[in-house]
Amino acid sequence: MANPVDNEVVRTIDGIGGFTRLSATRDGISWKIGSAHNRISYISNSDGLVGMVSGAVGTQSTVPGAGTVVIGENFDSSWKLLLNGSAMKLLKNESGMPEFKVPSAGDVIIYHDGTSRRAWISLQAILAIFIIVLATPGRRRKREFADEELA
Repeated sequence: MANPVDNEVVRTIDGIGGFTRLSATRDGISWKIGSAHNRISYISNSDGLVGMVSGAVGTQSTVPGAGTVVIGENFDSSWKLLLNGSAMKLLKNESGMPEFKVPSAGDVIIYHDGTSRRAWISLQAILAIFIIVLATPGRRRKREFADEELA
């Protein structure tokens, strides 16, 4: 990315799992792709790497056997994988990406559970409204006072 760079874009690329910054000079910034995979990949114990088609957040697919499912995102404990309806344990791989060990073949559902994030955002919104309500004045206006009270 050549200078001038947008710091938000740079921060986003730095935060994406699988990218390593090679250099940052006055001319610009360059990154290296650690291991080029699909966004969601299935690594079979016997056949190697197979890409999985993914939607905006997760996927619903089938794995042919035992292996590992790797998600090309930053590690977040909200990622979930269901294998034939059973939850699999979330692990963090050496690249800092979420992965799941799949013990057998079956249908998988991968999704990101954002319940805790929505709860924190809701709590912050309620707190902001509460502070605004408390900060507004609650007294009577001068014209609402009787003349006797003002004297």
